[in-house]
Amino acid sequence: MDAFLALIAAGKVTRNSSLPIDFSIAHAEKAYGLMERAEPHLAMLLTYEPQHGASIDRQIRLTRPLARTNGSRVAFIGLGNYAKGVLLPAVCKTEGVTLTTVVTSTGISAGHAGEKHGFAVIAYDPAAVLADADTDTVFIATRHDTHARLAADALRAGKHVFCEKPLALDPEGLSNVIAAAEATSGVLTVGFNRRFAPLMIKAKAALEPRSGPLVMLYRINAGTVPADSWIQQEEGGGRIVGEVCHFVDALTFPRR
Repeated sequence: MDAFLALIAAGKVTRNSSLPIDFSIAHAEKAYGLMERAEPHLAMLLTYEPQHGASIDRQIRLTRPLARTNGSRVAFIGLGNYAKGVLLPAVCKTEGVTLTTVVTSTGISAGHAGEKHGFAVIAYDPAAVLADADTDTVFIATRHDTHARLAADALRAGKHVFCEKPLALDPEGLSNVIAAAEATSGVLTVGFNRRFAPLMIKAKAALEPRSGPLVMLYRINAGTVPADSWIQQEEGGGRIVGEVCHFVDALTFPRR
């Protein structure tokens, strides 16, 4: 502010020079010409004419409409590092799977994911998946605070759902998902993968049959997550809800 006031006092910034100059986007080249001539203007504003009645495409089809097959037709909502590195490769190795739609937070990332991995449709709004009759199974791999809402919405839309952990961050969200699962015929699966580890399966077999309770200890070397990581924020739910849920599930698995 002191520097700005000094420029005004020196007469280098005047009222006229500090006002933005408006240019229609159709005449943007004039604005750039002004910049090239270094004329003293603090700001330039490019304006767009309103497009009345224009609709916004929330999805783009990359391939022709898919022919109906007997296999699973899978969509992804969210495609971060874990989804790209673990979930999607496993899905693609499964016989009979067709990739329908991928939804990410921005159109640019959706376009890249769609072209690289072979999805038929790209979108940035989950509604594109929920309303898609071509999709019967939805993988939810978004940030933790969206899981419960998206899982419940997908179930109510008649989809099977694979939801990454945690399924919910609070009792209200969990109750919503349970109600949706009980009211629909869709299959709901949560991404608790540690129960499928070979050693966990052997441990379960070694503990059977039994009649008494178990005392179990699970030692975890989880490393440090920075305090400013999204996992530590409200959207991640913190490490107890967001990560320890994995180990709670693993410890309950041998008891089943």
